[in-house]
Amino acid sequence: MLACETPVLVHNASCGEVKDNFGSVNSARNSARKSAGLGDDVVPFVQEIGPHKRRVTGMQSPDGMRGWRIDYDPKDPEKAFYINWWVRGSGKRSAGGWRAGASVITGGTEDDYLALLSHFPHT
Repeated sequence: MLACETPVLVHNASCGEVKDNFGSVNSARNSARKSAGLGDDVVPFVQEIGPHKRRVTGMQSPDGMRGWRIDYDPKDPEKAFYINWWVRGSGKRSAGGWRAGASVITGGTEDDYLALLSHFPHT
C-alpha cells in the first residue's frame, strides 16, 4: 500500500493537504489544474454552501471527481488567498481515498481574492 507516495504497511493512512506557494494567481491555478488532472472538458464549479453559494468559484471535471476553486481563509495567514484542488477517489477521505491541496498565492490578500471573485459569474 502507498501512504502518500511512500510504500509502507499502514491502516487508514491520510496524507493531509498538500500546500505549494506561487507568485501569481495564474501559476497557482495552472498548478491546481494539473494536480487535479483536469483536461479540456471542464465545467464550472458552483459553490453549494457559504457566503458565495450559487456562485462559480472554479472548474471541475464533468463528474465532479476532480477540480479546483479559489478560496480565502482569514484564520490562516500562511494560506490566506489560495486555490484549493481535489481528486476524489473511491473510498473515504479519511482513509486516504482522496487527494487535495492548496496552491497558495504568496502575498495574496482578501482584496485580491474579492477582485478575482468579481469576475466569476453567479448562477
